[in-house]
Amino acid sequence: MLTDPAVTDGYARDEAAWAPHGSPAAVVRPRTAEEVQRAVRACLDHVARCRARRHRSAARTNVLGMSENTARSVTVERTSTGHFVATNTRGGTISFGTGSDSEFTPVELLLAALGGCTAVDVDLATSRHAEPTTFSVEVSGNKINDELGNRLTDLAVTFTVTFPDGEGADRARTILPRAVKTSHDRLCTVSRTVEIGTPVTATIEDA
Repeated sequence: MLTDPAVTDGYARDEAAWAPHGSPAAVVRPRTAEEVQRAVRACLDHVARCRARRHRSAARTNVLGMSENTARSVTVERTSTGHFVATNTRGGTISFGTGSDSEFTPVELLLAALGGCTAVDVDLATSRHAEPTTFSVEVSGNKINDELGNRLTDLAVTFTVTFPDGEGADRARTILPRAVKTSHDRLCTVSRTVEIGTPVTATIEDA
């Protein structure tokens, strides 16, 4: 809102100097006190509408438990007895089954997801300094059946990572332990979900 003629002239000559964060959505030049009041009321009404929209959006996210940015999903389809294929939203696929052949089992996919998730975190943190000469992650656990049903216990993730000689490689070796810890404690979605836990719902939908 421009009310001072000197400011108005300066803005007209050099908009960037008066609006360093970018061009405003609107410029108002009221000529009377009544026009100033109307402009202020219009701004306040706009702010109130924006806040209401944000509140409704947050409410919808809370009700659904997810938003467009947080939602993740895959589709699993049967290909034959004991054999399935999972498809992600980008069109990627992976086959798995009961373990009667070389295909992964669902439990092995869980172990792979755990190792892959933390491997990505650690690789991104270290490879910016040096390419590793060796990078592997072994994930193991015990499958048991007790009063709680079938489940895995004693999950263990073991990294084997080496780097060549050089200053960048020295830096990568130095930050490796911290990268592994940060992935375990904060970043790896799979391991954090396993350790913290989350409800799993199962429903049947009419075809």
